[in-house]
Order: sequence, then C-alpha cells, then structure tokens
Amino acid sequence: MKFELRHGRPEDAIEFAKLLNKSIKNKTAPFINTNRPLTLKDTKKYAKSIRKREILYFVAEVDNKVIAAVSARLAHNVSLGWAIDENHRGKGIGTKLLKYVCTELKKIKRLKRLECSIVSENKASIKIAKRAGFKRAGILKNAFKVDNGRYHNLYIFEKLL
Repeated sequence: MKFELRHGRPEDAIEFAKLLNKSIKNKTAPFINTNRPLTLKDTKKYAKSIRKREILYFVAEVDNKVIAAVSARLAHNVSLGWAIDENHRGKGIGTKLLKYVCTELKKIKRLKRLECSIVSENKASIKIAKRAGFKRAGILKNAFKVDNGRYHNLYIFEKLL
C-alpha cells in the first residue's frame, strides 16, 4: 500500500479528531485528558494550536484521507500521542509515521526528549513505540480510568534525541 507521510495542516484537524474519537471510544488514548468525544469546538482549538505551532501534527495519508496521525506537544520534553484508523492497522504505517516524526523533531535543536504514555494492554502501540526506538522508562499504576470505572496502568516510554 502506498501512503504519504507529511506534516499535518490545520485543515487535517477534523480527520484527526475522528481518529482520536475512535481511540477515545476504544479506551486507548491516555494522551487525551478526556473520556468524552472531541467536539467541533475542540477541533477548532487544535487547528488553532497547529497554526500557533504549540502542537505539531504529522499524518499518514492514503488517497487524500488521513489514516494515522501523531501529535507532539512541544517543550524540551515532547509528549507524543497517536491514532491509526482501524482499517489500516497492522501494516507498518504507525511505525513508519512515528519514525518520521522522530526524524522531524530531531531537527528542532531545543528538543531533547520524546515521551509517550501507553495503556499497558495496548500491545500494538507498545510495539510501535519499541520499533521507533523508544524504551520503557516506567509505569504509572492505575493512572488511566475508563468510563466503566476500571483503572489501567500506563507505561511511560521515552526516547532521547
């Protein structure tokens, strides 16, 4: 399958929000501080953040449709989160996109460390992080609560630039 990796644009925010809403529904998005679906207002806020370069987005696109995305909140530590369309999982797109993101972020000299929090049961995202060169740095016990009141552990992964 042929796909394009590129920097996200403000107009990608709606497609990105759709991917995130699926991750929220599946309880695999601890990098989003909500269990409720993202609204149009949230999407506009993300688009504004993209324009202001507070958050960088990177996407994988097939036939002009965003099928995977990574967000990067910028500080000297960069907090990453990602979502991949369920029809395109298991094809290596997430790994290639995260490696691309790491390469692009390394170009920003003030950035020193990348990190991500992954629900301990999310084996696919753990594989993606490891394949992109991240190492498990620790565990946060019972740190992610889902709607049914159940708590999950979060693994913290890091990569030094």
